[in-house]
Amino acid sequence: MKEPPFRLKLTHIVASGELILGARGSHMVDDGASLLKFLNTISRIYQQMEPAEPLPIYERRLWSSDEGDQSLLPMLKYLSDCRLTEEVLKQVMDDQKLCDQVNIHFSDKQLRKLRLLAGFNDITIQDALTAYIILTLNIHCYSNEDPQYILRTSTFVNIRGVSDSIAPAGLVANGIFIMLSDDFVDSLSFSNITKTIRQSIV
Repeated sequence: MKEPPFRLKLTHIVASGELILGARGSHMVDDGASLLKFLNTISRIYQQMEPAEPLPIYERRLWSSDEGDQSLLPMLKYLSDCRLTEEVLKQVMDDQKLCDQVNIHFSDKQLRKLRLLAGFNDITIQDALTAYIILTLNIHCYSNEDPQYILRTSTFVNIRGVSDSIAPAGLVANGIFIMLSDDFVDSLSFSNITKTIRQSIV
């Protein structure tokens, strides 16, 4: 990697005398939650306040290669491919030229109703929302003559705070797993898609 895994930048504004601390971390070593926790802790120490709980934990609880499925490592694909930053940025920019952004807004009431429509008690609103988006794309973006439906999904699951033996609440690391679902039995069934997503996580 050309870029350091963690970078701090302190800027002094001469006109006002203010200091601005900037931080940037790589997903190789942390995620957004741990970076925000770090900045909050530094801010509280600077203000002579006690750091908020939970305190940062830097201890690594690594699994050996024979203890876990390597495909579930908390690694974004462009990092696991070890691609250069320039290549990744170029692909992101090219993708934006080829794709149109679609913003869909849901009220709390609509999200709760969506969960009820799935017909299962153990699913989450996120399960139902993901399934709804997949179903909508399958119905409206693929022709019946040559269907290329979305058949499965990858879900990023936050494991921080779930088990202290794996990732305690204060862990400074990339606290996610990538869970690949089984193939959907029926890619045009809202309930089947939702149930399959939930089963891949549980």
